[in-house]
Amino acid sequence: PHKVQVSFEAQVDRLRSAGFPLALLQAVAEPLLKSFRPNSKPRGADSQERRKYEVMPYVHRVSHGLKRVAGKFGVEVIFSAPCKLSRLCNLARKDKQKKVVCGINHRNKFVQCTSNVIYQIPLSCGRFYIGQTGRCVNISLLEHANSLHDSRGQHLPKHCHTCQHDDKNCNPLFDRTKIIGRSRDKKEREIIEALEIARLGPDKCISDASVHLYRKEFEFLDSTR
Repeated sequence: PHKVQVSFEAQVDRLRSAGFPLALLQAVAEPLLKSFRPNSKPRGADSQERRKYEVMPYVHRVSHGLKRVAGKFGVEVIFSAPCKLSRLCNLARKDKQKKVVCGINHRNKFVQCTSNVIYQIPLSCGRFYIGQTGRCVNISLLEHANSLHDSRGQHLPKHCHTCQHDDKNCNPLFDRTKIIGRSRDKKEREIIEALEIARLGPDKCISDASVHLYRKEFEFLDSTR
């Protein structure tokens, strides 16, 4: 420590000899000295307790409910914005941008091309199949159509081979597929998929969810939609 003091005083002498004013040296030295004090705290630090912070993506009609609950336990929730400033600028100039076109020349195009979606396929028996995909939805629909030729398949092909409606085999109505949700994040798509499957119930939906929702989770998510 004594060497630091000697070195500091020598440096001050050199700077003063070079013509630097004393007030400037004091202004520079004060924060430097504070950084060498291990127990130094910023003004007001003792009177303000350190709070816990958690950062989570902002989800419309969900995030503020979580923030209120977390606040009761002394946790401050900060939202990260999925729409960055650059994206907002692009949205404002959408009339000047080219439309996003699917780069795949589909042999069978059942519906309008779109990706990162949760989709619902109606069946001729009145039930539904719900799935999710990050690819173009027409790719998934074509895969479903091809799977009908395999009686050993699960879910959709299995149902169509065993379900009889008005003495006819059950058929998926691919051209009436409906988009019921969108998200670029796979986990979010799986959660929405599970929520929609649970809403319809096993009597109306033949799908199995990719993730499991507990009853409390379902009730909370269902109340926000």
